[in-house]
Amino acid sequence: ASRLEKRRQGAMSSAKFSILEEAEEEDGDIEMATTKASAVDEASALDEDGEDGAEKGAAPAYSRAPLVALCCGMFANSFALMNPVPYCGFMVIRFGVAEDKRSAGYYAGLVMTSFMAGRFLSSFYCGVLSDTRSRKFVIRISLWSCVVFQLLFGLSTTYSTALAARGAMGFFNGLAGVTKAALPELVPPAEQQTAMGYVTTMFTFGMIAGPAVGGLLAGKGLASRPYLLPNAIGAVLALASVVAVEIFLPATRAKSRSDDDDRPCCALPAASRAPVALYSVYSFIMMAYDEIYPLWLLSPVDSGGLEMHSGKIGTVMAATACGNVVAMLLVFPALSARLPSPRLFRLACAALAFLALLPPGIAALRASPAVTWPLLIAHSVLLRFATSCCYTAIFVCINDSAPAETRGTVNGLAMSVASAFKAVGPMTAAVFAWSLHSHLPPPFDEHFVFVSVSLMLAVSAVVAAFTLPTSAKLPVLGEDASAPSRASTARPSVGRFVDTGLMISRPRWSHSAS
Repeated sequence: ASRLEKRRQGAMSSAKFSILEEAEEEDGDIEMATTKASAVDEASALDEDGEDGAEKGAAPAYSRAPLVALCCGMFANSFALMNPVPYCGFMVIRFGVAEDKRSAGYYAGLVMTSFMAGRFLSSFYCGVLSDTRSRKFVIRISLWSCVVFQLLFGLSTTYSTALAARGAMGFFNGLAGVTKAALPELVPPAEQQTAMGYVTTMFTFGMIAGPAVGGLLAGKGLASRPYLLPNAIGAVLALASVVAVEIFLPATRAKSRSDDDDRPCCALPAASRAPVALYSVYSFIMMAYDEIYPLWLLSPVDSGGLEMHSGKIGTVMAATACGNVVAMLLVFPALSARLPSPRLFRLACAALAFLALLPPGIAALRASPAVTWPLLIAHSVLLRFATSCCYTAIFVCINDSAPAETRGTVNGLAMSVASAFKAVGPMTAAVFAWSLHSHLPPPFDEHFVFVSVSLMLAVSAVVAAFTLPTSAKLPVLGEDASAPSRASTARPSVGRFVDTGLMISRPRWSHSAS
């Protein structure tokens, strides 16, 4: 009788009471009656949700303005990161540290590496600061660093000044990790993967638009400062993003860690280790590809390149950016609705492994521009779309693996580790330069770097198949992410979640598992 009374106190609906009373009167199986009552209550809740969805829409209303502000910030940040790529080789030649185009990759790689080296030193602490103070505070500092140090880089007249400006911009920049940590606090759970897709789209758009603008505007403007104009454009974009963030972004912060929580602040939850490791390796691979691709475009034809000048490289990048944005807006939502994040990452990574092999083949065709240009742009759009899908999927996996009160710290630590890998990525420009001078047979000629990138992507896809879960649960505030996950690898079924008090509540599933 006492057991039945306790269950009555936890019941939420008349259907539960009815089933339990019948079981009491007939001396039936109380446990079986409890299961039936749970199924009835869950089905009733689903019916109510369906009616509400029909009347109010599938997603709860929320303000999109903070999401737009974050997207603007990510675009400005990636624009600043990548805009020197098409002209960096020419820049180091102008500084007098490189003798010709073939050797420019050695020094251009160090300029790009300095940004990642600076971000490696500070990203973790930016994440901790966002957890303890506010996300907005860190985002504000990061965008201002893009304004100030981008202008200094454009005004540089020596190689050491350019190197220092890029390193300082990276050191004061924790925007990427903090933006990802802020998303779950600004959008409903069902919208998080779509919102992450928008953020990734703008980040990828900036990674393409930056080199496009850099290639088109490098050498124009002041004769004494030929690379100021593209950097001034980037500084204006960052300043506009500062205004948007100040107006629309609330000062969000996760709940502070409790005093009795003796976990070290730098401890990475067990569930986060595989996503962070895959993100770091993937970041290295794609940074390497992003560095060698424009160098391949400007390489001489007899060395396996296309011998394009910076203006043509910028045109390729601009067309790619437009195509990628269209694909992310029109195609990605359908993929996101059908594929959980771990599976999306595996499939996109496998597609990238194939696409990374193709550039030397396009050059080997020696076709007319009417054939080469459509092939080049179509290949680049497909590759960038797959890249965006990979980044979106792994970002969601990292967020899903971390408890809310340390999500900024986990993302900051992920950015620090990834930045260390990215800092090594541009050094592959030196490997590419070596391959052009090696005069070795394939695959150790101009094919070498592309084959290496393809193999690493294929291995990443295989590793992800064994390390990422088939679904992920977004931990609630205060939950220990290192504890075993209660999320099943299969889709949850109605009426299966019955706890000891008969208080039935649907678990918080992330969009990637729904």
